[in-house]
Amino acid sequence: MNKDELKDYSYFGIHNHTYYSNMRLKDAITSPKDLADKALELGLKGICLTDHEVLSGHMKLTDYVRNNPKFKDFKVGLGNEIYLVDKEELDYKVEHKEKMMFNHFLLVAKNLHGHELLRKQSSKAWENDFKYRNMERVPTYYNELEELMKEYKGDVIASSSCLGGALPQLIIEYVNNRTEETHVAIDKYINWCIQVFGIDDFYFELQPSHQEDQLIVNEWLIKLSKIYNIKLIVTTDTHYATKEQKLLHKTYLQSQNGDREVDSFYDTTYLFAPEDLLEFFSEELLTEMFTNTHEIMDKVEEYTINHEMIIPKAHIPIFNRLKPNVFGDISKYPSIQNYMNTDNQSDLYYIYLVHKGMVDKNQPINDETLSRIDVELSELWAISEHLKQPMSGYFLVMREFVDVMWETSLVGVSRGSASCFYTNYLLDIVQINAIKYDLPHWRFLTKDRLDSMPDKQQCLGY
Repeated sequence: MNKDELKDYSYFGIHNHTYYSNMRLKDAITSPKDLADKALELGLKGICLTDHEVLSGHMKLTDYVRNNPKFKDFKVGLGNEIYLVDKEELDYKVEHKEKMMFNHFLLVAKNLHGHELLRKQSSKAWENDFKYRNMERVPTYYNELEELMKEYKGDVIASSSCLGGALPQLIIEYVNNRTEETHVAIDKYINWCIQVFGIDDFYFELQPSHQEDQLIVNEWLIKLSKIYNIKLIVTTDTHYATKEQKLLHKTYLQSQNGDREVDSFYDTTYLFAPEDLLEFFSEELLTEMFTNTHEIMDKVEEYTINHEMIIPKAHIPIFNRLKPNVFGDISKYPSIQNYMNTDNQSDLYYIYLVHKGMVDKNQPINDETLSRIDVELSELWAISEHLKQPMSGYFLVMREFVDVMWETSLVGVSRGSASCFYTNYLLDIVQINAIKYDLPHWRFLTKDRLDSMPDKQQCLGY
């Protein structure tokens, strides 16, 4: 296959980063949109988004591609580059103040069930979050991933990742020292991957590079692929979109820590045109690796992670249901009646806190306050019926968030239009009394704007 034929054949790029990878450390400058546009321009068959321990870019990429006709035959995969470590080794090295490697490992979901694994794994990794040598770390432990994968084997693809991966690091160590211990560690690692993911869903990842260590790893992975019957793929570990952006990427990485070494490690971490990879690999090897990336592409199903709005569930303690006359005569306040008479625990606790707020804040129980509460509750009731979920749960969770923030810091008096809901004041979500300042409730929330829920991007998982 010659250079022109390679251009037509192309490949499926499974290892790519965007600026969402920057949640821990300055890492990449590409947007999901630019990544997809450049991949299409270069003739790639599709791409996977595998940011560093974050899934936030998945919605941006899938929505952009699926809503743009030019991507008709373009496949999108969703993944995560995790930090895979041994818990016992980590504990020992932290205790003894020794250096610890947080090795990279690549996961790609084949389907919606596989994406569920990514969400569980990433959530667990962030639960493991801790500070190590003045840097935030979000490790995934071998035993935790192995246990999770019991339910998802066959739904997830894994690869050995970049030079930061455990296998590449073991290869470099073995080449330098040739110890039996390292030889055994390599065998143990590969067999663990085969056991957890299956031999058909684990791949060795080669990358284009002029760096000596990467060239050594590429050479040894080819040898190991024959021994263990593991398929080879080529990836470019994209951190910036084009070769011309190399200096821009370097400047960005060094903008915080000026001594950060970037030239050799990130020299080729951009999207390559298929034919340009011939500078680094033979036609025969490149054709084999391209074919294997197509195999991965075929394994990735068309699925969506979009879903209907989900109101979060709050932690509801034991409380006493309000007595019928606690607000006095409520015959002309139908929405207050709805909340008083419901059997839904979220709504009952919400109205309980509304009353508690009136008592704690010395608010008068009169027509002015009850009419305002009734109007706001009418909006919540209508939205709840539309969503078939109690909207009260949203505010109960927000109240929990605010309480947690007060435990560690100061909280602002309000955020945006939230101060326009009198009931937010009664629940201590905001500290501004909407009635006192004549703030219209509809500025915050109304059933007439169902497509614009309050703070949905921050608080409802979007």
